[in-house]
Amino acid sequence: SQYRFCDRCKVWQPPDGVHCPECNVCVKGYDHHCVWIGTCIGKRNYRQFVLFNMMVSYYLR
Repeated sequence: SQYRFCDRCKVWQPPDGVHCPECNVCVKGYDHHCVWIGTCIGKRNYRQFVLFNMMVSYYLR
């Protein structure tokens, strides 16, 4: 539960932040890097990612 400094991004990461080597950015609430949409999935876009997956599943039936 402490902030730590990211040497690559030169920013302070929150406790749930992780540096993504594919995107070369720190992401708060990092879940994973999605190769299908080419971005990291984290706290700010997790809901949109779930909705995207639901829509793709629906249209591919």
